[in-house]
Amino acid sequence: MEVVLDASAISAHLRLSGGVWDVHAFDSTASTNVLVKDAIAQGASEGYVAAALQQVAGYGRQGRTWVSPYGGLYFSLLLHPDVPVRQMPSIGPALSFAVREALADYVHDSDDVRIKWPNDVVCSAGKLCGMSCEYVDHACCIGIGINVFHPEQAAEVGGKNTPAYLADLMDPVAAQSLDQVELPLHPVVAGPGERPDADQVRLMERILVSALESIGTVYGLWKAHGFAALQERYESHAALIGTPVTIAAIDDKVLAAGMVEGIDPDGCLVLRAADGTRTPISSGEIHLR
Repeated sequence: MEVVLDASAISAHLRLSGGVWDVHAFDSTASTNVLVKDAIAQGASEGYVAAALQQVAGYGRQGRTWVSPYGGLYFSLLLHPDVPVRQMPSIGPALSFAVREALADYVHDSDDVRIKWPNDVVCSAGKLCGMSCEYVDHACCIGIGINVFHPEQAAEVGGKNTPAYLADLMDPVAAQSLDQVELPLHPVVAGPGERPDADQVRLMERILVSALESIGTVYGLWKAHGFAALQERYESHAALIGTPVTIAAIDDKVLAAGMVEGIDPDGCLVLRAADGTRTPISSGEIHLR
């Protein structure tokens, strides 16, 4: 019998920790983002979550195809951030920091889990997690994909954003200590070609709980105090500081280039050009090269 995510167990655990998430679980779906946008159209409240073990038509930032095979954990959430417009571009960096904090608790070397501005969580082996942010009818749809186990067939990425897998980095002792109630944990690494078994699905439930708990905490802090409240901790885990990058628009037009100096209190990437000029870059419809 195929095992699927148990929404009732996930929701029960979140209620114990004071969470307000309304979790809806699926084995496979076209896109969890689409499910959340449908929920927005139907007037769903903040905290609606759609989670799946596979997406067949997933997409990420700027509509890029998001390969979402079995082995990953894919979820989207509905937020109604009542904050000044100027603060909104920093929601992606803030929530990617939240996910980074959750994933770091599961691995041998937590310092290896870092944030690639604006929304990716990476490690020395590659990309662990991607995130998208869409604004729909005064609501925000956050889409998150975490590479947990090796899929049946790894995606061809041409050397860019090479996937890394949380199971390869996992510290069984640390992960076991996080398992409180309802969600048994058995950190077995899936071999290529395998669909997640019962223990692996239970682990992904635990990871989803950890991520939502962390997101809830960071989201509340971000709403009340802005990204400035997270800046120092974000920078301490930022992957790009000291790295030369080029910022390009969707059409690949170069907008800026320089050395990454840091992240400012508004969640902007700060570039220092060869002449010493410092330029803050806001997340949005841009990408790094």
